[in-house]
Amino acid sequence: MATGSTGDETVVCVRRILSVSDMDHWFKSQGYKDVSAFIKQLNDFAKGAHNGLDNAESIKEICLVQVKELLDDLTMLVDEVKPIQGDKNQRFGNKAFRTWCDGMKKRCQTLLEANYEISERSELLPYLQESFGNQHRIDYGTGHELSFIIFLMGLYKLVICKDNMKLPVDQAKIVSQEILTLFSVKYMPLCRKIQLTYQLEPAGSHGVYSLDDFQFLPFLFGSSQLVAHPKLEPKNFPDPQVAEDNASTYMFFAAIHFIHQVKKGPFPEHSNQLWNISGVENWSKINRGLLKMYTDEVLNKFPIVQHLVFGPRILMWDLVR
Repeated sequence: MATGSTGDETVVCVRRILSVSDMDHWFKSQGYKDVSAFIKQLNDFAKGAHNGLDNAESIKEICLVQVKELLDDLTMLVDEVKPIQGDKNQRFGNKAFRTWCDGMKKRCQTLLEANYEISERSELLPYLQESFGNQHRIDYGTGHELSFIIFLMGLYKLVICKDNMKLPVDQAKIVSQEILTLFSVKYMPLCRKIQLTYQLEPAGSHGVYSLDDFQFLPFLFGSSQLVAHPKLEPKNFPDPQVAEDNASTYMFFAAIHFIHQVKKGPFPEHSNQLWNISGVENWSKINRGLLKMYTDEVLNKFPIVQHLVFGPRILMWDLVR
């Protein structure tokens, strides 16, 4: 169970997927429908945004600017909380991550308390605080990445589209691209810095549900960015120099560049799934395949979604009517 602030209007978010038998309800729930639609919306609007996702100054929506500033603050916190050196009892992960998480949780709560009603912040807080890894296991995986997406979906629902207002397509595209920029330019670099600094373990069976050890969505959204690119082809992306040259503009190449930084040896050996994908003929086909793969291997996997919590407005357990 996860709660936010105390008070009469506090929303209590609870786990609902407690066994594999609950998965059928999850597939039919409003929450499953909403998060699937939100990810598809972001993926669709990443197309044609080839040069627009590398500039944090393009974020104008006030609630997203506030999150951008929070992520900047959390990045500085990594510099302040140094890894513990010489701990003989430390086999996996650096325990300084737990100290970082304590500071992170306080900063998240402070941000939400300053800007949201109790009912809103108590529902938003669990997703935001779960976005950076597990404090006790000192690991990170696609479930934490999903938590950040659900947090962003919460802002979209509660703040940007207040009172269930449907945005015009042009405005939805602008906001979606701001969200993608926040994800790619601020959230992903912070997560990579955390992973390297505190030696986080991949959550689950060593990243079995992801394309690399930790992430999935940079490859999904990033492949959408590259649809119809006039020069960059799938066969190019395993090349370290191509990845480095394009990492600042395209999130797919930023993810590949990070892999080259942290892994040694032949690319087909340490990143076999990605190597296979590089043989696909075009980015559109890759993107369609990755969207289906994300549904099958993340949203539909009990080991990942069992940790989700549900509330009345953001991620709803109610059946779709």
